[in-house]
Amino acid sequence: MANQHAARALPPGGRSSRGVFTRQLLLAAGWSSDAIESRVHAGRWQRLAAGVYLTHSGPITWEVRANAGLLHGGKSAVLWLDSAAYVDRMLSRPPATVHVLVPPGATGRHMPGVQFHRTRVTRATHGDPLRTMPWVTAIDRAAAADSSDAVIEALAVAVRSGWSQHDLLTEALGRARLPQRAFILASLGAVADGAESPLEVRYLRDVERAHGLPRGLRQQPEILGGIALRSDVTYERYALRCELDGQLGHPAGRTDADTWRDNLVVLGRAQITLRYRWSHVALTPCAVADQVANGLTRGGWRGTPQRCGPRCTLRQR
Repeated sequence: MANQHAARALPPGGRSSRGVFTRQLLLAAGWSSDAIESRVHAGRWQRLAAGVYLTHSGPITWEVRANAGLLHGGKSAVLWLDSAAYVDRMLSRPPATVHVLVPPGATGRHMPGVQFHRTRVTRATHGDPLRTMPWVTAIDRAAAADSSDAVIEALAVAVRSGWSQHDLLTEALGRARLPQRAFILASLGAVADGAESPLEVRYLRDVERAHGLPRGLRQQPEILGGIALRSDVTYERYALRCELDGQLGHPAGRTDADTWRDNLVVLGRAQITLRYRWSHVALTPCAVADQVANGLTRGGWRGTPQRCGPRCTLRQR
């Protein structure tokens, strides 16, 4: 009998790929309940949740757990939030918890490493494994974010991944209910202007716009000394650049590569580079604006920076 079980074929793949199958699929393929339980007890298969099995004894990878969560959640289950973002390559690492969106009546409730979220709202989906569309994922992640920087990052990472700001805006405007709606819409405008990180959005909003400074060019590609460069903010007309060193990209401040690039800019373009960290832009935006305004004026800017409010530390000119 054991040999007959060994020769019996597994169901076809699809969503049930990576060796993950439901009990119903296995029974439909000719496996008996006794044969299924025998393999589990022998350690050849693994039970991942009630009625969901991994048909080998190997490691339970994130992809395996994601497929198991979808099967356990039922026919309408979809990957959501960071889980969908990871599959669509908006995130480089999988989230610790697999997030699965299911309708209110779904059977899936408890499964290690998987969190089920119930909703009556239908979302656009695609792919295998089934997941929310990228622009839906981005807006959902922004709405669920617990800080303003996290909202911006959710939107910026979607745009960096190639999804259009128009699709993101259409999705946000089409929501009857959207937590943090006003801030999400404002942040989409900043992202559309070329900002690619929370720090760049803060600079655009709290330094440039708030103080009436001219808008710089964002992330303009060029080659200097045989090296491909992209500066965060370039004021080409005024021979000035600003580099914004976020905590992730520059955890210890200026790197050797940053110094080399600044030197190339001075020698190849005769431009000054001002470099700011997150603490400068987030905590003292008025002081940053004052210094940038000085640099712009030295480069020929004839405008006058504006104080952002009664407590602004920008010096009068």
